Amino acid sequence: MAANTPITAPVPIFEDNEIERAFLTLLNSILLESFLLITLKNFFLL
Repeated sequence: MAANTPITAPVPIFEDNEIERAFLTLLNSILLESFLLITLKNFFLL
């Protein structure tokens, strides 16, 4: 069964962590950018 195969090999976990770190960095930049845009819009609307 495929469910019984261990997924705790060191190399895939390292690759997953790299992908996850890159994704989180991208997500953080997108959130920060949208937050800054909303703040600027609200500032100019006042």
